Amino acid sequence: MDLIATGITGPSKVKGGKKAKVKIFTKSNGYVGGFSYEIRISSNQTITSSDPLVASGWSTKVDGKTKVKFKMPKLPKGTYFWAVILKPSGADLPGNNTALGGKVKVK
Repeated sequence: MDLIATGITGPSKVKGGKKAKVKIFTKSNGYVGGFSYEIRISSNQTITSSDPLVASGWSTKVDGKTKVKFKMPKLPKGTYFWAVILKPSGADLPGNNTALGGKVKVK
């Protein structure tokens, strides 16, 4: 059983304190159940839990896309990458539970 983060898309420019939305894409290889997600922005092409958290939530949609709306926190200006980290409930599952997306400029 596996839950895979296949991608994340979001706007190319955002301002701190303004509304934003991203889409996260997931695929299930036999996994059933819910999962929590963290939307982060990474200053490089490596995703870690120390990257700035911009949104988090819960979903049961293991195949397809989930739309996430949130208010962008005020962060240092710069160029980042959208990132998502999935956390399946109840078990540590093998596979790729992170995905990196396109660049985003924080104003």
